[in-house]
Amino acid sequence: MRKLNKSNISVYLTYSELFGIKGKEESIKNAIENKPLQDTILLLSRLQYLDKMDPDIKRSYLFYLKKKGLLTQRAASVIASRTILNYQCILTLWKYIFAYGTEEMLKKSSNLSENDLIGSVISLFAKIGDTLYRDESKSLEIELIRNIYFNNRPEVFASLGRSSYIYLDLAADESRYNKKEFIDIQSDFEKLNPYSMKEYFSIITSLISKFLSSDKKSTNEPVLINPINYYHNTHLDTTGVKVVNELSFSYSDAKKWAMKTIHNPWDFSLFQIKPLFKYSNECYFPVCTPFLEDKVYESFFFKVRQMYNDDKILGFLGRPFEEYAALLGEESVNQSKLGHYEFIEEFNYGENNSKKSPDVMIKLGNKLAVFEVKNRRVRAASFLQGDEVTIKKDFNKMNIEPVQQAFKSITEIIETTVSNKLESIEEVYIFSVTTNKCRSLGSFENFVKDKLKDVRESDLIKGFVNLDIEEFEALCYLISKKRSIFNIVNEFFDNPLTSFKDFLYQRNFPMKRPKFIDKRIMDAFDNTLEALGSKEKVKDINH
Repeated sequence: MRKLNKSNISVYLTYSELFGIKGKEESIKNAIENKPLQDTILLLSRLQYLDKMDPDIKRSYLFYLKKKGLLTQRAASVIASRTILNYQCILTLWKYIFAYGTEEMLKKSSNLSENDLIGSVISLFAKIGDTLYRDESKSLEIELIRNIYFNNRPEVFASLGRSSYIYLDLAADESRYNKKEFIDIQSDFEKLNPYSMKEYFSIITSLISKFLSSDKKSTNEPVLINPINYYHNTHLDTTGVKVVNELSFSYSDAKKWAMKTIHNPWDFSLFQIKPLFKYSNECYFPVCTPFLEDKVYESFFFKVRQMYNDDKILGFLGRPFEEYAALLGEESVNQSKLGHYEFIEEFNYGENNSKKSPDVMIKLGNKLAVFEVKNRRVRAASFLQGDEVTIKKDFNKMNIEPVQQAFKSITEIIETTVSNKLESIEEVYIFSVTTNKCRSLGSFENFVKDKLKDVRESDLIKGFVNLDIEEFEALCYLISKKRSIFNIVNEFFDNPLTSFKDFLYQRNFPMKRPKFIDKRIMDAFDNTLEALGSKEKVKDINH
């Protein structure tokens, strides 16, 4: 069984560890009710940009505790080893503020010094850490799976380039699809929204650029935006303000929702739907930048999905995702410095050519990597409810069904010598590639193994694994270099880590974007500049 690598686990700071007294909800509530909160919310807007172990914040907290006469050797030791900043505590404190604070107090300053303000907020985080996990009916495995999923943040530039290419280019190219399956999502999008899909992408990209380009190491200045000023003198002045308002929530929007969800430590649904807080008519800022970044990736999929009443759209949206993976795989093989890889295109076989080969196949000697690509993702219900049955359904559609499909087709192809290119294959490695993924731990991994018993017992199949699209991109980068991915994958199968990204990081393999992705990122930024009315072009991007 694949075990969780403890070196990749970071533990939240808790009040009980610091002082031997468990933090309680009433104490958090009392710190917020009828208290000035302006400085607190502006600090929260800044803390999200800092590293979870930020040394300056830790030093500030130690100084704060010393000043209060609360610093002990035990507390200092705990602070040194614990995660002091994390999205779950930051977002939970936001919920407490909206649930128990008042709009009037959100505009009043506490006049605390910067250090005292940081210290008081970190103490609230520690108390929140004690209150997060109250549902003893949830197993440790489920909580770990939810935690890993929540804290796995995609690389924003890769997500931007990938999503822009899939939705604006591949999905719009009617020549790639047969007439029965093609859906003109761009035209449908423009009929239902007062802006085009390209304009929407450009506005989100410009917002992400605004917040990411800010000095994240400075805790002295909040990162705020006035949409009217920000989009003034651009071609998207009116549209930009509309989109910002669509993505924003007010205090009154949040109050009722926060009261209803305060006891669900995983429900941040309002912040995910509307990641910007409208503090005033002139002042907006994100409560969680990854939720804003997600608007051009996962959330955009659902924005398109909701335009249609039937499931036909799901089949179509899978096609450009598959095309993207195939194009990336082929270019990586063509660029490979190893020189012996061979890319095998998807083909039809069987009676009347009624069956299809796996989406992507890459051959090296007598070894074959088979990739079954599915535009599938973890459902919100799995994450919010933490229900074992629901989570297993996600494992089935992401980890099991694609592997079974690939196993069946590649076995038929090799046994019946349908393709001359595959006659010499002796070892097959199966990868299901999905948009994101759940980590399989403990009984959930056993569930997957039991369902794939026939695959595990096959002499032909050397292993199988689920990769999210970022991990597939990392694998393609390695293919483009002078490396045998099969040696790397064999080592990964024997390694007690829980994800391919973790494995590459621990083994010091290069974690870079393929040139294919960089080109798409530059195109996305060029499209944004053009939509805004600029004649500039992006010259380069950092890896």
